[in-house]
Amino acid sequence: MNASKCSVLLSAAMVAAASGQGILIGPSTLNGSFETGNATPWSGVQVVQDAGSATQGAWYGVIQGSSRGACMQWLSANPAGGPTFLASFDARDGSSGFDSLAVSLYVRNTDGTFVYASPTPLQFPSLDSSVWGSYEIQYQFPRAWDAAGQLALYIEFHKSGPASGTYTAYLD
Repeated sequence: MNASKCSVLLSAAMVAAASGQGILIGPSTLNGSFETGNATPWSGVQVVQDAGSATQGAWYGVIQGSSRGACMQWLSANPAGGPTFLASFDARDGSSGFDSLAVSLYVRNTDGTFVYASPTPLQFPSLDSSVWGSYEIQYQFPRAWDAAGQLALYIEFHKSGPASGTYTAYLD
């Protein structure tokens, strides 16, 4: 196993590397903390300003859906930086929230094939509507990807047996 590490940090979430990549998403990199006041370059998330509710800064993300809600971001990384990544972030359920959370890290090679990293949850509490939970997942790619490929961080909230309506989760 290559000893170098990479991480993904969003707001309090981050993707960084001990060597090679460095921080791929962080408070001042790729809008990891949503402090720009807009969602770009994230897809599937809206941002809200409320310093009293955010875990860091004044902004946080809102994800909504009827049975699932998801957000994602494509980011550049070099396979020479190592196959191990660390994702850490804070999440909370809304009053009408989801049941579970899944986080994926994968790469799309230039030939269109995908390589998925294996997750090892280091800290993964149940979703709670009254407090933010801190999540940390280590990812290990089984093999290298081509240098032109991009990584995708995909965060998905699920609702089992949803009733009609919209469910909400928050990300910081």
